[in-house]
Amino acid sequence: GISLGIKLNKSWASNIGFGQFSTVNYKFAGSKAVEGSNNVYSTSYEGNGGLNEYYWNNAFSLGKHFSIGVRSSLIAGSINQTESVYEPSLQTTIETKQQDFLNNFRFQYGALYSTTISKKWDMALGARYSPKTRLSAERTLTVTQDGVNIVEDVFVKNDRFFLPSTYAAGLSLTHNKKTVFAVDYTYEDWS
Repeated sequence: GISLGIKLNKSWASNIGFGQFSTVNYKFAGSKAVEGSNNVYSTSYEGNGGLNEYYWNNAFSLGKHFSIGVRSSLIAGSINQTESVYEPSLQTTIETKQQDFLNNFRFQYGALYSTTISKKWDMALGARYSPKTRLSAERTLTVTQDGVNIVEDVFVKNDRFFLPSTYAAGLSLTHNKKTVFAVDYTYEDWS
């Protein structure tokens, strides 16, 4: 990804950028029985694609020890799945490609408290929250037989996919401004 940041004034910093949010990459082979017959066909499945995140972060200092921030982002991309079925007696391959185009805005909120707890020790305590986000999905279908299009980019349906609510917290202790001990926890409510 790429990111560019700037401190706008004494208490406000901002950055923009983009990066990979998720990726899909798999390939496997198997066999498939046809209902109502004893025929079994060789099949292969391939998935690729992923989602990108285009974001704008803003952080605000509220005094010497406390800061808050918000990440506003657009998540967009496509996830593709291709099924190839080979019929040996006809020497024919039928390929079905399903593409899901997903997008929506997502917001994340964070807070950080930092302080000196002794001459040798500093402490920072942080938290982050992201509400459940609905990604709109539009599915298209392309079917080919031996490389010739039978159906091309036909709209199939609108759908949705949800990113769960996310809660995160972390604690760090710094000894003599050199050694950092940190622990963090993230909870995502996937169903």
